[in-house]
Amino acid sequence: MIGKKLKQLRTERRWSQSDLARLVNVTQQAVALWECDKRDPDLPTLISLARIFGVTTDELLDFDPADGDRSAF
Repeated sequence: MIGKKLKQLRTERRWSQSDLARLVNVTQQAVALWECDKRDPDLPTLISLARIFGVTTDELLDFDPADGDRSAF
């Protein structure tokens, strides 16, 4: 879910997984797991990622409240 967006944002900036890991104080392996959707970042890390990329957490999660789709909840 979040993996594709994270990878897109990271590669647009030409950052390696290690670069992003250093910015959010996690391991490169953690970033790799997020990008493969095998793990999700915790809430504080998600907020940090949104700030680093200059997007909202909704954008990171690919959530559009206008969709009216509440099935994920």
